[in-house]
Amino acid sequence: MSNLFFKGSRTEVTLPLKAECLSPTGGSTVVSFKGKFKVINTDEQKELRDAIQNKSMTGEDVIRRLLVGWADVQDQENQPIEFSEENLEAALLNPFYLDALGEGALVIVYGKKTMEEVRRKNSSRQGSTG
Repeated sequence: MSNLFFKGSRTEVTLPLKAECLSPTGGSTVVSFKGKFKVINTDEQKELRDAIQNKSMTGEDVIRRLLVGWADVQDQENQPIEFSEENLEAALLNPFYLDALGEGALVIVYGKKTMEEVRRKNSSRQGSTG
């Protein structure tokens, strides 16, 4: 295996994420933040895809493996929440942050274009059935 580092490639990437949280009145609030993810090679991508498909890894496991930091995550008093293992575990218990972090992890595993296609297909299906 080569140790070449191609121009433009990174070992980590920061992705914009959005947690769509329900409000007490039944509406929703979108909370924007950034997730910093480890970039993996194609062999690791295949390994994770297989693990996801055969259910030997949960979404939370994939997030734990790939997420290496975050920015702009705040508590209810708008105080920053530092990235740590303990804080990550708390975020994974929140379904809205779990979804957002999972989206970021899936971009790393499947690629940005693939995830955009999936979103486009899902939104067209919802539009035709709703």
